[in-house]
Amino acid sequence: MPYIATMNTTGYLPWSDDEPPSFDTPGEAWDYLADERRRQEDGAWNIDGQADGEPYSETVDALEAYGTTWHEPDVVYGPDAMGGPLDTAYVVTEV
Repeated sequence: MPYIATMNTTGYLPWSDDEPPSFDTPGEAWDYLADERRRQEDGAWNIDGQADGEPYSETVDALEAYGTTWHEPDVVYGPDAMGGPLDTAYVVTEV
């Protein structure tokens, strides 16, 4: 079965109107979401003036752990990488 990976602000629709990326395994989908969160945090650090190379958040750690264990479809919630008031949901769904 294929799996899709989406991100959205909690309580809202996914961030993109494009078809979500599809993966052969849940591990690949979790790895994709971990990479996306790293990019979000890298962008936030640059805006906040933090140096590159700072440790990534617990959200990245959770997404990476799910990727290495091929965790089944689920949701990981993390605070907004840009410091917004609402959490972000990182979702892997079996289709």
